[in-house]
Amino acid sequence: MSQHHADIVRILAVDDEPYILELFEEFLSSETSPYSFVLTLCQEADEAVEEVRLSLEDQKPFVVAFIYVRLASGPDGVWAAEQIRILDPDIEIVMVTAHGDVSPEEIVTRVPPVSKLLYIRKPFTPEEIKQFAVALSAKWQQEIQLHKIHLELESHVQARTLDLRKANEQLTREIEERKRAGAELRESEERLSSFMNSASDSMYLLDSDLNFVEVNKRGLEIIGKKREEVVGKNITDIVPDVKESGRYEKHLEVIKTGKPFEIDDFV
Repeated sequence: MSQHHADIVRILAVDDEPYILELFEEFLSSETSPYSFVLTLCQEADEAVEEVRLSLEDQKPFVVAFIYVRLASGPDGVWAAEQIRILDPDIEIVMVTAHGDVSPEEIVTRVPPVSKLLYIRKPFTPEEIKQFAVALSAKWQQEIQLHKIHLELESHVQARTLDLRKANEQLTREIEERKRAGAELRESEERLSSFMNSASDSMYLLDSDLNFVEVNKRGLEIIGKKREEVVGKNITDIVPDVKESGRYEKHLEVIKTGKPFEIDDFV
């Protein structure tokens, strides 16, 4: 048979009257499902602030703090709540009052945010204290869990953003490389075209299928055609008798062996 283990929750109670602290201990000492409360009792503000500091140092923070406003000696409860809020922004604070000497508006101004600050008046009942402790513990746990989820999502988004940034940088580099390669190719083609067109003899370039890649001005003059009518066309389309003359086979031999041959006429 399985045994239920309640979540352990740390509670801080601050009051200058020992019997009030005994009431907190009595009200919250029994296991209240789903929580098991562990109480720390303080009679002075300085002591309470130090307990909170130590709890954070030990990574065992308080979840709820019940703080009496009018403490007999030393700083008052509002000062203690201020210092505790500075130390721990997540703690749920319940201000306990028996007098109207400090207004709720003043307290919330000094101990924000309002969403993590509540009030209860003496005399209080056991049911009130238990309900405050249980409800605020559940609220604290949910907020901590949501905060963890938010951090995980933020980490995931940052990782994804980093991946996208790297991919974008890589793409940018590739585009720049292609631009440089394109510019170098155009420059090379321009130099080749300039060299070919400066020649007094006909010059032309063929690919492995004997299609014209380039023809210089002298070559175009000989065959009486424009460049766009020649480039991309097969040698047999431009020079119909190239096979009968035997020059077709010679061109194929050049492609195969790399050895040039000379002709007196175009192609």
